[in-house]
Amino acid sequence: MDVKYVPNECKSNILAEDKKFYQYTYIDEVTRERFLYWYEEHTPTNTVDFVLRLIKYLGYKPKEIQTDNGI
Repeated sequence: MDVKYVPNECKSNILAEDKKFYQYTYIDEVTRERFLYWYEEHTPTNTVDFVLRLIKYLGYKPKEIQTDNGI
């Protein structure tokens, strides 16, 4: 799982350029299935929301979630 800031160059014309967006990404190491969701803030609350959405999407709870720098 990772979170990245989405620079203005990557946004479509639909999105307001003055807003910040953060892309949360989950990739299953076995199946390579991925799940993405965007938020306007990078907060612990949004991280929990992302994991709950991920569980609903997958239909099961992952045994482990690996990150590179987060706690």
